[in-house]
Amino acid sequence: MKAMEKKFECFRIGISSGKCEEALKLFDKAIDEYPNYSSALWERSDIKNLLGDDSGAMNDLNKAIEIEPNNAIFLWRRGNMNSRFGNVKSAFSDWNKSIKIYPKNVMLYQSRGSMYQRLGKHNKAIKDFNMTIKLDPKFIGPYLLRAKSFIEINNVLAACKDWNKSFELGYLEVKKNINSYCN
Repeated sequence: MKAMEKKFECFRIGISSGKCEEALKLFDKAIDEYPNYSSALWERSDIKNLLGDDSGAMNDLNKAIEIEPNNAIFLWRRGNMNSRFGNVKSAFSDWNKSIKIYPKNVMLYQSRGSMYQRLGKHNKAIKDFNMTIKLDPKFIGPYLLRAKSFIEINNVLAACKDWNKSFELGYLEVKKNINSYCN
């Protein structure tokens, strides 16, 4: 990762100094003093992930979940990491648990739906994207993802409807799909 991107990512997760390595040392020190501070473990996990320490990031996330096993955001994050590492069964397990805990979080359904989509299970993906849209009808992402699944199951009319909604919500780049498929 380029130095500027790393600084931006550190800033994004709340590290105003923009120095991930220094922030990591500060979190190490805080966690040494307060080893059951789950939020610090979660934040340190993000930093380790940015620095390419995937194993360390997962270990911190697992420790945070041991402390707070019903934290839907921690479970969602671990599900995303498991997805990235190809641990599909573990990813689904984490996402399903997090959805039971926090059933109104759109990102939980979108993550799970995206995995269903990658696995070619488009009807299940569409069901999760439907829930995401029900919870937040102005969120563009699930319309685009659902349109992709609709195309895969040869429902061009439904895909066009989703692309048009995405365009209406401000995603202008989708106009090329509308022109190619819907006119």
